[in-house]
Amino acid sequence: MRGEAPDLPQQEAAPGNGISGPRHDPVVDLTTPVPLEPAPQNTEPPLPSAGILNSNESDTSRPSKRKRPLVRELPNEIRGPNAKGGQARFRTHVTKTLGKLAIRVPLSNHFRPVYVARDVNVLERGYWQFSIHIVDSSIPEDARKEEAACVWTEEEFVRFWQNLSRFVQDGKAGWGTALVKEEDGERQWRIRLFTWAEVLGHVWLVLWVLSDKLTERIPMQWIAGDGTLTVKMSRGKQKRSGLGSWARKGLEGERGFWGIA
Repeated sequence: MRGEAPDLPQQEAAPGNGISGPRHDPVVDLTTPVPLEPAPQNTEPPLPSAGILNSNESDTSRPSKRKRPLVRELPNEIRGPNAKGGQARFRTHVTKTLGKLAIRVPLSNHFRPVYVARDVNVLERGYWQFSIHIVDSSIPEDARKEEAACVWTEEEFVRFWQNLSRFVQDGKAGWGTALVKEEDGERQWRIRLFTWAEVLGHVWLVLWVLSDKLTERIPMQWIAGDGTLTVKMSRGKQKRSGLGSWARKGLEGERGFWGIA
């Protein structure tokens, strides 16, 4: 059709700009540094450290286990120190601490057995035996009087055991003393305290003081080395009985004995 301009070939735009013009080679800029591409990032999670691998952290998806009672974590056996040598003749098993305790807390006023089978020799061996039942919560005073005398809280037992353990380990109860606890049923513990017969009354006072008088509500038996029941303490506050007072009898030294005077 006349009047229309013929189609002209389009010129290519120079690379790198928007200006049309004749085609030419691109100019290389040597003054501007070429930016380096960043190193590829490691998308994998880091390896756990040795501390984490060796930790005992429990799986949160599993139910947590109940913590063991504190009573189970206490040592089951405590022993006093060995005997000191160098004494040519036996004198007594009563230590200075036991002697002072028997003066401040007189045996005649507090240690009143309800049963004594016979007198005991100072060199005779035996043990106090009693049981304690552990409960979780605190015990009202009225309920403690009405229920079994051996009911203690776990806190009371732990405090008593720790105090008594230190007393025995420090040698204040004398050499040859041993403290043992063993489980005897559901949350029931049997306690045995091995002593010389000469100090069985003194040791009962130690139990009474270190338990904050809780042991006076527990029936106890002192079992002689031959397995016979020799001395028995009843439950409740100790009252004067018709048996008399516990005292030393006979000669001093190894030929002496103790019993109801």
